[in-house]
Amino acid sequence: MLSADRAERRIRELHEKLGITQEQEGLWGTVAQTMRDNGKTFETSMADRSARLKDKNLTAVDDLKSFQVIADQHADGLKRLIPAFEELYAAMTPDQQKRADHVFGEHQRHAHMSHM
Repeated sequence: MLSADRAERRIRELHEKLGITQEQEGLWGTVAQTMRDNGKTFETSMADRSARLKDKNLTAVDDLKSFQVIADQHADGLKRLIPAFEELYAAMTPDQQKRADHVFGEHQRHAHMSHM
């Protein structure tokens, strides 16, 4: 999940790279708003986690549970994003779909490599 600022940058980047047309703007708006909402949720979760980490009595179990909350929220965010993106993807031209496949694949490879 992205922070709110990173979500905005990603929204602008995707809009440009996918070549969203005027006719697709309504569907795109739903995708973009879902990304914004997910970014806000992520920021709140990270702030909560950061506050909890300051607790001197935080146990390893508590730490793992705080990660679980973030992971669950990430999964919930994907559950909201996927249907919105599926509708947009179905309305895309074959060329836009190829671009989406490439852009998302490229993004995932980059994200995976940055965690290694």
